[in-house]
Amino acid sequence: MTPRKRLPSAETRKDWSYSIALVSGITLLLLITLQKLHLISPATGGFSTEVGAGLTALKAKKTDVAKREFDALLAKSPDSAEAYLAILQVCQMTQQWELSYEYIQRALKTVGTKSDEIRSVLYSSLANTLVERKGENWRKEALHAAEQAYALTPKDLSTQNMYGYMLADLEDDPAQIEKAFGILRGTVEAAENRGSDINAQSFLSAVLDSYGWVLYKKGDAASAIITLQRAINALPQEAINLAADALPGQLGAQDLKVYYYHLGAACYKAKQYEEARRALQTALKYAPDYREAKSILDALPPPIKE
Repeated sequence: MTPRKRLPSAETRKDWSYSIALVSGITLLLLITLQKLHLISPATGGFSTEVGAGLTALKAKKTDVAKREFDALLAKSPDSAEAYLAILQVCQMTQQWELSYEYIQRALKTVGTKSDEIRSVLYSSLANTLVERKGENWRKEALHAAEQAYALTPKDLSTQNMYGYMLADLEDDPAQIEKAFGILRGTVEAAENRGSDINAQSFLSAVLDSYGWVLYKKGDAASAIITLQRAINALPQEAINLAADALPGQLGAQDLKVYYYHLGAACYKAKQYEEARRALQTALKYAPDYREAKSILDALPPPIKE
């Protein structure tokens, strides 16, 4: 199981920072305004007082304390979309999906009408949250949320990436897979021309991973392997932080496991069993309980003895 991606387009939101999180295979990219609202300090990665305190509380599994801090921020800034996005970033970093769902619903009612871009970000966040939260009809509802995001900002590269990946990952209908392929092929071409800074390379890596996954779902394992290896090679090493204190914009173990799982699955389909084994073992190094990776690894023939 794996969703996806949300970044501001370089053309329309140059003053917004990129923030990337892949959680259980679903790549989530949320927008947070750094310089303008000072909800996160670009120099230190530190949150505003309330959001930082909420993050600390969630890491300590004190949800009630976190909610008090978040609500205090919203009481001061009830119409601030950026405040909601900062709260959602923290909820999803700490995998507090019920809390994320609650604040998304509140945000849609209070700030979701401010612009198509904000509403699109909220629907992208909702799609990811629904996949992780599960619940009744989660697949249908997650796809519906992703479709709503795409309908609002179809030219935004991050929305294209998120929607294309969701279609590839959650759909088995060949027509929908082909639709995802068409969307992501264009997104890759655009992402390749966004520059070489860390944000651009992180985004390119995420898009290549999405595109590689849709190639896998189309049955083109050979092309999928090439593209998924490119995705791994494009990962900026300076953006990786495997420690427990990873900040927004950094890639952690939960992120990296997905890249290697996708590569392992494609190698398995191509009957490149030793390559599949190496990729899947790497995925399990980052996440020992990764069920999907374990399943394919267990299905591999015994390793070749030299």
